[in-house]
Amino acid sequence: MFPELTDLPYSQRLVKLNLRSLEERRNRADLIEIFKMIKGFSAVSWSHFFTRIKSGVTRGHNSQLEIDEERTFGVIGASTVSLTG
Repeated sequence: MFPELTDLPYSQRLVKLNLRSLEERRNRADLIEIFKMIKGFSAVSWSHFFTRIKSGVTRGHNSQLEIDEERTFGVIGASTVSLTG
């Protein structure tokens, strides 16, 4: 498709094509899916993967969640997720 890019390493091809890395795209997709779970736009309940943190500083909102390690089997990378909106 782009023969002039075939010899460039992955990171330089991303820059030339103005694209994000696969890891960044997956992280973004994960955050979107978590948002959909919390807002009720997903068939999967957020409480299956997370527990709401009731104490501590949440930077002005109450939407900080803690990952339930026993249920996620290491699928989700971060230990807490904080969403506003």
